[in-house]
Amino acid sequence: MVRSSDPAGPPRGIALAWPVVPVHLDLIGRSNFAVKTLYDADGSIYDVAYEYSARFEPVYREIASRGGEVGLHISYNARESAARIGNERHALEHASGQAVRGSRHHFWHMSRPAWNTLTDHGLAGLHYDTSIAFNEAPGYRLGIGFPFFPWDPENARKIPTLQIPTFVMDKSLFQSPNADVHSARAEFVALLEELKRNRGVAAIDWHVRSSYPGSRAFEQMGRAYLEILDVLAADSEVAVAILSSRKIHRSISWPKCFAANERLRPRMVASGRRRRYRAQR
Repeated sequence: MVRSSDPAGPPRGIALAWPVVPVHLDLIGRSNFAVKTLYDADGSIYDVAYEYSARFEPVYREIASRGGEVGLHISYNARESAARIGNERHALEHASGQAVRGSRHHFWHMSRPAWNTLTDHGLAGLHYDTSIAFNEAPGYRLGIGFPFFPWDPENARKIPTLQIPTFVMDKSLFQSPNADVHSARAEFVALLEELKRNRGVAAIDWHVRSSYPGSRAFEQMGRAYLEILDVLAADSEVAVAILSSRKIHRSISWPKCFAANERLRPRMVASGRRRRYRAQR
């Protein structure tokens, strides 16, 4: 939680989601699990290859015991209907024994324009989503650094599922050929300072393989991940919480949030007319 200089003013928070690793477990957040695999009849070649149920039972228990949260990694083709998203959510709840409230789309793969999928989130029973982000660079894809309810221009109404912006992903800090652990840490610290200055809320997306420094292919990303955890653990002005935390949702300044959403509305409408809203990987 970024501490407000005005004790009477609304606090702000930063909500971060990542896999479970045995480092800084006090910073545990949301761990996403995919239900569909590329081997399923209705799966895609872009979906994951692992089995999600029995293999992860000890992980589900560990997450629950430490106050973490299980989130849904929505499959590549689930954007086609709310029913597919809802079926995946129910399957993961059955396997994990936990309520699944939040999501992130595999490959950021949503409909074009995106508000059709965003509307389906609510119909599928999801409370929030973190799928509006860049693949190639950190930042705020819709230019907003705190949670908001997206606007549906086709039906002229608010979409009831909260959108929490993802402002950095592991890959986005390593796009430069010269990127290394030091540059990734420095870029993250700069992003975090900006978020703190604006008392914002944002999510981090880090994949399991890239969170482990022992991985030969992702060693740099894994080391950078641990550096980022150290930065967050040492910063007394930041609180890390699971994305469905009441602390996070109470931290939102709703009048300001809605005001920002009103400013955002023309941009989203224009984006829909020009079909410029690309699905990101």
